[in-house]
Amino acid sequence: MNQARTRRFADFVNTISKTDLFSCLSLWMEESPFATISAVCGDFESPSATGKHQGEYRDQVDNEDTVCDAFRESGPLKKKFKINNCAIEKKDKELDTPQQIHESNIASNNVDRTTGAITVGHFKEPLTNCIESNSIVDEDKKPSKSGISRLNKIGVVMVDSRENIVAIDCSRDGVHGVTNVLVDFSDLAANCVIYTSRKPCSLCTKLMVQAGISRVRYLPFEPENPDEHDLDKVEKLYRMSEIGQSIYVPNIQKIVLVESEVKRSPYAPHKLSHVSVLFTLLNRYWSEQWKRRITLKLKWPEFNECRQQVDHSIHIMLEWIARVTFGDLPDSVNFFECEGRNRSNGNGASSGCAQDTVPNHEDTPIIPDPGNPRWQELARHMSRMANILAQRSNDPKRGVGAVILQRNQIVSAGWNGYPPKANYGDFPRASHIDGASLTKKYAFSIHAEQTAILSRNTRDISEDSSTMFVSKTPCDECVPIILKVGIKNVVFPRDNQQRNPACLRYILIQRSIAQGKLTGFESRFHLPTQNDCQAEGSAIMRTPRQLCFNREANGLTADASK
Repeated sequence: MNQARTRRFADFVNTISKTDLFSCLSLWMEESPFATISAVCGDFESPSATGKHQGEYRDQVDNEDTVCDAFRESGPLKKKFKINNCAIEKKDKELDTPQQIHESNIASNNVDRTTGAITVGHFKEPLTNCIESNSIVDEDKKPSKSGISRLNKIGVVMVDSRENIVAIDCSRDGVHGVTNVLVDFSDLAANCVIYTSRKPCSLCTKLMVQAGISRVRYLPFEPENPDEHDLDKVEKLYRMSEIGQSIYVPNIQKIVLVESEVKRSPYAPHKLSHVSVLFTLLNRYWSEQWKRRITLKLKWPEFNECRQQVDHSIHIMLEWIARVTFGDLPDSVNFFECEGRNRSNGNGASSGCAQDTVPNHEDTPIIPDPGNPRWQELARHMSRMANILAQRSNDPKRGVGAVILQRNQIVSAGWNGYPPKANYGDFPRASHIDGASLTKKYAFSIHAEQTAILSRNTRDISEDSSTMFVSKTPCDECVPIILKVGIKNVVFPRDNQQRNPACLRYILIQRSIAQGKLTGFESRFHLPTQNDCQAEGSAIMRTPRQLCFNREANGLTADASK
């Protein structure tokens, strides 16, 4: 017994490295509900944004791929996918009650065999007359005479010299992702390193040079602007400036991938299958067609020599992302306002949602609104990001991540763990399950909420739209700090576990919600019944993600929350 306690006390945690984490975050931001194609890039315009010369552009599309190809420009993973070379897009309508939201998720992604239509979320569309305008351009065909250049979305993470996150953003509102970050935080950009999901275009590169960025690291996926002329401009800018560029291939260890599978999900009682999401990611970012062009597009002749290792590393990265996002937080999870809050208007919905919206995203409310499917989509995306951040934690019992939004823009992100640059063994790692040890971890562990608040990129986060997404219920040590900085909304998973009162307490969060100081939103997982799975099984298996449990996943769940 004592030997077991000693092992727990000195438990070592295998975590993802910071640089790998930043690269994965940049890719996840490309999947943001707000990510859109930028309108222009230097002398080139995006046909998807302008609507001009689309017929001429479609003549360049390669229709030879017969596999289910999720588009690079298709938005969040669940927004569009291709079946039989047709683009199917999800459209939302407002849901009035929690029951309607649950029923909509049950009915999601089913095929009507009689009409040949597929139901995606709340929208049904036949499989005919689909416009395929976002597929891969055939390199063997001549470019359009009109000079039109297709652009890709891009996710961006900017970190300072101490590897602290300064800003996270993506292509949105007609502005490139890197440009968004540099314009919003120009005073913090000098000597920073930028991680991107793709190689930035010439417009973003010259702005990085001007802002004093020290290095840019991008994943080996299709560039933001794949046009040869623009790529030549990018290379010239790098040659004539001090900024460094690196093709970054994450090196996530196999043990980290295995541990992500056995850790308990904070949002669902079991892990769900992530295989279909992995398939979608591979076809979107790492298709065989792209691997044939990567040497030319990225000016990377060494790829042919290390192709097998790079291919393995990319597969591990995409599988890890699929596991810790959709595997831990499936689309059958929704968020609802916590009960017990005193209200003056007696209304269950948050006030101000109808009129307070982000520019160019009128359907997504700034203030949390559980009845709006757009907000539910945003809440799932940000909660999945919090779960990604939690994987960086070196806490041996429970990793926690936190993301702070204000006006639907990320102002901070963090995870729990021990003080920076602390060596293994500097601090005790015992918890309440280690018996009567006097030196426990709680006095030394820095919580995710605290890290996110201290590292925010703006001082004032007290607007009504300020929302914290955290992968664990905030404890009594964090709630006063949350109230101090003025955060109004907290989104967290429902936690029904019995807590040891001698350790962390969770009383203030409930009291603050009851007193109206905070608005809390808890996750609820809808478990499909066996009859639902049997009746819809054949249809679900043909969709990009399945809602039924994977048989192999039932035995892979372990309690890691203590």
